[in-house]
Amino acid sequence: MSMPAAERLSREALVIDGLTSYGDGDAAGFKAAGIALVNMTVSHFEADFETAFDQLAERRARLKAPDKPVAADRAGLRIAQLTYNQRNLASDGCLEAADSGVSAPGEQAVAVMNQLGIVVDLSHVGERACLRACEVSTTPALVTHATAKAIAW
Repeated sequence: MSMPAAERLSREALVIDGLTSYGDGDAAGFKAAGIALVNMTVSHFEADFETAFDQLAERRARLKAPDKPVAADRAGLRIAQLTYNQRNLASDGCLEAADSGVSAPGEQAVAVMNQLGIVVDLSHVGERACLRACEVSTTPALVTHATAKAIAW
C-alpha cells in the first residue's frame, strides 16, 4: 500500500482503542491520534457494584466539566463485562475450573443491557459463559480482548 493510500485509510478509518485505563478525561490526545471511540476502564477490577458505579458517576461528572473536552457520549456507560476472571452472580470467569456459564441473574443482566443499549463485553468470561451470553443476547456481544485457547498451524 502506498503512503498516500495508507494515510487516507488512516484518516477515514474508525479507530477504537479497546482497552484504556484511567485516563484523566482529556480527549485531546485520542483525537490527535485519530481515535474515534475509547473503551475506558473507570474502576478497579475488584470493585464491588456500588463502588464501580460511584466511580463511573465521578468520571462522568469530571468529563462534563467545561474545561475537559469529551469524546463519544460524555462517558456514559455503553459497554460492560459480565465478570473479570472469577465467578460472580452473573457468570463464571475464564479462571474458574467449573466453567458453569451464565447464571439466571446473568441472563437477566444481559437482557437489561440489551434494552439499555449497553454492549455486553465477554472478555474475561469462561468459554461456556461466552457462548451462552451470545445465545441470549438480542444484540451483538463483543470480546474486546482475549487470548487464543489454541493455535493451529
